[in-house]
Amino acid sequence: MTNRATLVGGYLFAGAILLIAGVTGTVVAQQGGDSVDALGSPDLNVFAPDNELTPGEKTTLTVQVSNDGNYFRGGPGSREIVTTARSATIRLDDSNTPVNVISERRAIGDVSVSEPKSVDFTVVVPDDAKIKSYDLTAKISYKYIRKATTIGSEIASTSI
Repeated sequence: MTNRATLVGGYLFAGAILLIAGVTGTVVAQQGGDSVDALGSPDLNVFAPDNELTPGEKTTLTVQVSNDGNYFRGGPGSREIVTTARSATIRLDDSNTPVNVISERRAIGDVSVSEPKSVDFTVVVPDDAKIKSYDLTAKISYKYIRKATTIGSEIASTSI
C-alpha cells in the first residue's frame, strides 16, 4: 500500500509504504484423530491518519498498522492463528526526503486482523523544506504461522 506525502502551505502530509515481511521456523505437537489444516498469512497496511507536520518543528508522527489477513482455508477458529503478524517491528526510512525521523526501530508486537496497532515516531522537518510531495518508507519485519493443523478443537501443529 502506498501513501504519498505532500508539503502544502507549510504542512507536510506524510505517508508510508509496506516493504518487508519475514518467515522462519517450525513447531509441532501431534495427537490422534481427524485433522484440518488452516493456511493463511498476514496482509499488513501502513498509514498515517494525522499526517500534518510543520517545518521547523520536532513532532510526533503516529503510524497505524492494520492487518487484513489472507485466509486460504481452515475452520473459523484457526483464522487468527495463521493471519497474525507476530513479534513485528517497524522502522521509517527518511532517505531522499528532508524529513528527519529521529526515532529508531519500534516494536509493534503481534498485529492481528482484529487489533490494529499505533506506533509513534519523532520527526523533524527543516524550516527550508521545499513544498512538494515526499515518500517515507515503512519497513516492517515479522514472523507468522503459515499453517496450523487442528484436531477437533485443539491445535496439533503449526508451521512458522
